[in-house]
Amino acid sequence: MTRPRFRRIRWILRNILPGLAITLVLLLVLGGVAEAVLRNSVPFRSVSFKETAIKGGGALRFEPGSTVRYTDMVSYWVDERVNSLGFLDREPPAHKPPGTCRIVIVGDSLVMAAQVPNASKVQARLEAYLSAARGGRPVQVSGLGTFGIGQVNALGYLETVIRPLTPDLVVMMAADNDFSNNSAVLSALRYGWHPEHQWRVGYRRDPVTGKLTQVGPDDNSGSYYLFFPPPPPEPAPRRVRAHRWAAERSYLYDRLFRLTTRSYPRLYDWMFPQVMTDAEVKVRRMEQIRALPGYQDVFAGWKYPDDLFEDHVFHTEPLPPVFAEAEWLTRHAFERFRDEGAAQGFRVLVAADTTLSLLSNDIQEQMRRSGDGDALTVDGALTRPVVVMGRTLMPRGAFIRLKRIAEGLDLPVIDLYEGLSSMGRLAEARIPYDGHWSTVGHDRIAKILSSHIAAHPELCDGMAAAPARSVP
Repeated sequence: MTRPRFRRIRWILRNILPGLAITLVLLLVLGGVAEAVLRNSVPFRSVSFKETAIKGGGALRFEPGSTVRYTDMVSYWVDERVNSLGFLDREPPAHKPPGTCRIVIVGDSLVMAAQVPNASKVQARLEAYLSAARGGRPVQVSGLGTFGIGQVNALGYLETVIRPLTPDLVVMMAADNDFSNNSAVLSALRYGWHPEHQWRVGYRRDPVTGKLTQVGPDDNSGSYYLFFPPPPPEPAPRRVRAHRWAAERSYLYDRLFRLTTRSYPRLYDWMFPQVMTDAEVKVRRMEQIRALPGYQDVFAGWKYPDDLFEDHVFHTEPLPPVFAEAEWLTRHAFERFRDEGAAQGFRVLVAADTTLSLLSNDIQEQMRRSGDGDALTVDGALTRPVVVMGRTLMPRGAFIRLKRIAEGLDLPVIDLYEGLSSMGRLAEARIPYDGHWSTVGHDRIAKILSSHIAAHPELCDGMAAAPARSVP
């Protein structure tokens, strides 16, 4: 070895190697500390719950008295007990003292709110705020929230759950995906259920005669499932096996991977390549549905996947036939709740979630790429009509559609987009990368509901129950 080369190696050993060694030791120490802190602070690492069907209700609920553990391993870890009704909420009071305002909130996973503790949910906060606004008079609020449920699907709650609770007011929480969930055809496309054998309450409406046919709940719906993608092949690629090994053994690695893939979703796609994309699965299901007798033209006017995602279509005008049917069924469900309220003695209030007024991130990105980004507000609302994929997106299109339905039935509507916008940044009301309401969102929405109900005290007075009547 020549003397100059020896000098270079000695210089590296004296000046660089110690620094690298110190840095490596520090990283190991900090990593060890972080691993220890995470192991001590993370209560559990997986989601667990038990579900059961509501007898006669055509919907799933949690097993009464069971425990639900829910986490995204980054933002929240919630461990709550299911009440006797099978919902993730506090136990409903058995006694209703004179002068009590009893409220039931019906909705999907926004109301279920597995991401926040029961004590922080909108129903718990509403009790406190409204009682104070009513001068201390008692208020009792229960939440009936279920994954992926629309107003049509919630019709099964009217007799099985809502009637025994004897509410004065039913608040129907509406989101943009409710329109699709109210359609047996679009639900079949999304969840893989047969459009004529739904496991929850569902209807089809004949476009010519207007005849309404109930297509669920069907106890044998599992025998009629549509296409489901095959599981990923085994053995998994080496990188997947290495990731599973590391994530199982290191809390720190698992946390860093989850945080990184939030900012760089393509890393997740590379790590876990899909056997089929969601669009490919839906195309297969569309083919199956079209092959059913009488369904060959059911998707006329909608050219998916070369068209908008189903929920986005409800922000546009005009609607293709299957989406117009979903809108009609949504109106039918609200009408049923209104009429049942007249029969049981409760009023109905509609609360419109911000998703009915805002566009999804992927639609916003398409608009920016096409040069229409100037039509978006900071929060993602449209300021003018814009054409995307051949369809005209309207400003607050889905909200206007819902409001038109509700007001046509004389049902009051609370605009949560307007209310939350006046209380701070809309993003604060949502859990990042999750989309459900944060504890801040639940609290603010409770304040909005409380202010409206306090300003309209007749909502807490219920209604004189009318004689029961049959509704198709």
